[in-house]
Amino acid sequence: MVAAGLVSGPMAGPAEHRAITLWAQANKAALASVEYWPVDKPQQRRRTAATALTPQSQFTAHLRVTALEPGTRYAYRLLLDGKAASADLSFKTQTLWQWRTDAPDFTVLAGSCNYGNEPVYDRPGRPYGERHEIFDVMASQSPDLTLWLGDNLYYREVDYSSREGMEHRWAYERKQPYVQKLLRTGSHAAIWDDHDYGPNDSNGSFVLKADALDLQKRYWANPSYGLPDTPGAFTTFSFGDADFFMLDNRWYRDDDKLNDKQRVMYGERQMRWLKNALLTSTARFKVIAGGSQSLHKGARGDTWVDYPAERDAFLQFLA
Repeated sequence: MVAAGLVSGPMAGPAEHRAITLWAQANKAALASVEYWPVDKPQQRRRTAATALTPQSQFTAHLRVTALEPGTRYAYRLLLDGKAASADLSFKTQTLWQWRTDAPDFTVLAGSCNYGNEPVYDRPGRPYGERHEIFDVMASQSPDLTLWLGDNLYYREVDYSSREGMEHRWAYERKQPYVQKLLRTGSHAAIWDDHDYGPNDSNGSFVLKADALDLQKRYWANPSYGLPDTPGAFTTFSFGDADFFMLDNRWYRDDDKLNDKQRVMYGERQMRWLKNALLTSTARFKVIAGGSQSLHKGARGDTWVDYPAERDAFLQFLA
């Protein structure tokens, strides 16, 4: 019998003080676990409980590594059926700096719009995509945190007509060699835009949006997705002396052609959550990220400017 192999990852979600979530995908059913240890204390090796990789989850796993110490770099490797399936990698937990010292510096990269080619389903003629060297450049910067700001893949017509099509697109894109080095570098958090949510310029009416959200959860390791009574892809987390607020610009979105001056991009419940979260935040830096253009009034196309009531009310709140 051929042993299970690693297809994509491991990828770390946002590092925490005492825990971290690691994501990985294999090529067949297996039991996945993580062996980890402080880099300067290899004798303190520990192992997480095993998680079953199943066809229903496309052989993906979210592996929770707990009982960690703050401000510590750990080495780790992924195990499939008890055998090493990755090289030794590392992550660093968040430092407990409050009331003790200055906040540690960290580097963050942000990107969007990754069109991966699959020629049989690309548009005729010269396709989008073609070159992906930027992923190597990004990985070479050794970012502590990478923000994926939407259109992280592009569903084709054959994809967004069914859940199975969307599952194919995710599995196909995640196995591409050019993205692996970046996925294995630092922590990652992601939101979506139209092309990794549904069709081009899609809004809250997309009938498969619940499936799209399931796949967003399957392929990323965000700390949360929406609220119990407010579904969506939005989340928040702290990193160093910054709080990040990642917004969902599709789930509650009215079409920008809707003849209603009160049309919304983010929706009342998400905006109320954002305002309350900002008021609660004590971080020195507050970073708000959305998948659409937000501030430039001259922007054309996909822009929050086309939702003046919601946008103006939020800017007045900030003022």
